[in-house]
Amino acid sequence: MDTRILKANAILFLAAVLFGSVFVAQRIAMDHLGPFSYTGIRFALGAFCLAPVAWYRSRRWAGRACSHKEETRAKFSGRWQPVWASLVSGGLMCLTINLQQIGLVHTTAGKAGFITGLYIIIVPLLRLFIGKRPGLGLWAGASLGATGLYFLSVSQSFSLAPGDGWVLACAFAAAGHVIVIGWLAPEMDSFVLAFGQTLVNALVSLALAL
Repeated sequence: MDTRILKANAILFLAAVLFGSVFVAQRIAMDHLGPFSYTGIRFALGAFCLAPVAWYRSRRWAGRACSHKEETRAKFSGRWQPVWASLVSGGLMCLTINLQQIGLVHTTAGKAGFITGLYIIIVPLLRLFIGKRPGLGLWAGASLGATGLYFLSVSQSFSLAPGDGWVLACAFAAAGHVIVIGWLAPEMDSFVLAFGQTLVNALVSLALAL
C-alpha cells in the first residue's frame, strides 16, 4: 500500500482517538459552564496554538512556484480563499460542536458518542445528493463502524433523552463539515484551514455566549 495512504489513515485514526476522548470532559464541563462559553474558550485556545504554525505555513504556501495559469488562480485563491473557506468550514464546525455541546447537557457521553458517530453513515448518504456514488466497501465499512460504535457506547438500558435529538442534528452537521473539508483541504494549506475554522468557531461561540 502507498505510504501516503498509510500515513493518512494513521492521522485519521489519531484524530478519531482524540475526538472520542474529549466526550467525558465535555459532559463534565456542562456542570460548570454554558455550552457556548465552553466551546468558545476551548476553540479560542485552539486558535491561539495554531496561529504561529498557520502564519508560517501560509507564507510557505504563498511562496511556492507555479505556472502562469496557476499563478492567476493563486492570486484569487490567496486573497479570498482563506476567508470564505474559514467562514464556511468554521460555520459548520460551530454548528456541529454547539449542537453536540447542548445535547450533552441532557444525555450521557456514551450515547452522545454513538449518535455523533452516525455521521459515518450520513456522509455517503449526503454524497449521493452531489452525484458521488460510494462504493460497496465504503457502505460496508460505515455500517460496521456504526455497529461497533453502538456496542461500545450504549448500555442495555438504552433510552431516548431530550439531548439525543440535538446530538443527532450534530451528526448531520458533522457529515456536512466532513464533506466540505474533503473539498477544501486539497485546495489550501491544512493548517491555515484549521486555524481559520477554529477562529471562526471561537468568535461565533463567544458572541452567542454573551
